[in-house]
Amino acid sequence: MVVLLTPESFDRPWVRHEVGAAWGRRKNARIVAVLCHVGVETIPGVIGSKKAVPINAFDDYLEELRQRVERYHS
Repeated sequence: MVVLLTPESFDRPWVRHEVGAAWGRRKNARIVAVLCHVGVETIPGVIGSKKAVPINAFDDYLEELRQRVERYHS
């Protein structure tokens, strides 16, 4: 699950509800917070221990993920 955190969304209850629902469906759900004009201090507690990626580095994150998947399947 990718959670986009912006100045308008980081403290909204629905963000925690959506993340909680995803986590409730699968306890090992992978959750990544994408930070857009907010700092890591704004990450809600429910996803505070998850990976956080600044939006400007999201392409790098996707490339890293692609390489990991490739290694896993080879």
